[in-house]
Amino acid sequence: MKLKIVAAALLATAGLPASAAMVDAPLPANAYINFGGLDWAWASPCSPVGCNGVPQMALDLSFQSTLGWRLPSPAELAARPGASDFVFSGANVPFGGTSPFGTIFTSAPGDAACAAVYFTSANPFNQCNWSDGNMGAIYGVWFNPNELNVETWVVRGVRVPEPASLALLGLGLAGLGLSRRRKA
Repeated sequence: MKLKIVAAALLATAGLPASAAMVDAPLPANAYINFGGLDWAWASPCSPVGCNGVPQMALDLSFQSTLGWRLPSPAELAARPGASDFVFSGANVPFGGTSPFGTIFTSAPGDAACAAVYFTSANPFNQCNWSDGNMGAIYGVWFNPNELNVETWVVRGVRVPEPASLALLGLGLAGLGLSRRRKA
């Protein structure tokens, strides 16, 4: 009897779409953009802590951070791209369609780069929302980051060192040079 119940449950769920699972793979080149010397990915229709404070909808950087993806600094956000920069021919989400992993881009005016399935496991948060991003509702910029209509963008690339760090590095290299010179 138990076997029949398990078999019936499996058959009943076989036709249902699987929930969007986070994809643990590098982002394809057409799922992000390069702007201002950084790679930018549209990662979530929610803030990093979740939508309306629901943590199950939070941003997941556990795999992607190993590939360098992170939240942008305030200075990087100040020099961020615009939503229209994510729209280009050949982007991973075709106009009015879905990516191979089920990502959608609501209201985008053309093919658009959306990497939400790489940063979240909550369905239906496998999307990017053009309207929110176009009006500047970006986490770290928008006034209410726990609001449902706040998008999260992530970056990767080399951070420019602060002048003090560069000065310390210069002093260290100069000291190394002097010590080698004395030995010779």
